[in-house]
Amino acid sequence: MLEEKGVLFNLLRFLHKGLSLNRTRRLLRMRKDTFSILLKQAVELEVLIKKNGRYILSRKGEKFIRKNKPNLFRCNCNIGFKISKEILLKAKEYCKLRVVPNIEIDQCPTKPKDLAQRIAFMYENGDLNNKRILCIGDNDFASLLMFEIAKPKEVVVIDIDERVLDIIKKISEKQKWAIKTKKFDIRKFSQINYPKELKERFDVFQTDPPYTEVGFKYYIALGMVALKRKGTCYIVAPHMNLENWSDELLYEIEKFLLEYGFFITDIFPSFQTFLDKYGIISSIIRAERTNLIKEPFSALKQLNIDKFYTIR
Repeated sequence: MLEEKGVLFNLLRFLHKGLSLNRTRRLLRMRKDTFSILLKQAVELEVLIKKNGRYILSRKGEKFIRKNKPNLFRCNCNIGFKISKEILLKAKEYCKLRVVPNIEIDQCPTKPKDLAQRIAFMYENGDLNNKRILCIGDNDFASLLMFEIAKPKEVVVIDIDERVLDIIKKISEKQKWAIKTKKFDIRKFSQINYPKELKERFDVFQTDPPYTEVGFKYYIALGMVALKRKGTCYIVAPHMNLENWSDELLYEIEKFLLEYGFFITDIFPSFQTFLDKYGIISSIIRAERTNLIKEPFSALKQLNIDKFYTIR
């Protein structure tokens, strides 16, 4: 199965190029436990040797690599953007202010470098300066880093956690940044219950929802209602090899976007990692809205709200 999926070849290819185990795992889009199983199987197949805690290619592994001509492929080992030291330091500074994650509402902090990379991606696409931006959930403080990099016209943060909102409000007021905060339980979002002042107001929304189909659709639906025609969205979504649930979830997200008038411009794999024990790896999706305005409320009625969070 590993050879059919190309996973074994890529494992050996990345290690052959001198990448660390962490970098290799990220490029393979694998959780820590799945990656450990892969390494064990590679040792059993005698293509890797474990020596002093390190994994090196055996003669059989070297032969396997040469046979498959790895130089015909360009190893995309430089995914992402070059982040300045100043911005990375700011990202680390804000990350230190984060609240203790509440796993019951699926709070899972991203790594500082990956947070900076996400904001840099938005900046490079012209989606920060002079834009009205909606952050749907922001326990990573992406809204604060946006103002360190660019000059948005306005940022509104919606979150269920008052601790998160209080910190953002305190810092933004001190810095005189145009950030507004609003507490809202997205599980209660419906055609008759949502912040009406948000409707078709924003140029951009960004979100990293709970990793369930219900959670994603509710978060994205709120963004859809808030976004202007020709607006843009950034969505962080899990995407890992050998894990059918992440493939199926990514399929549902893309289908939902297409059905409601969006077209996908970019999907970057292995874009974001988290400070969690499982080693979840996520892609980032960038999509733009067409002139079609189709409200998603009917789709939400078909979902089981009890499956909103991963912990039920």
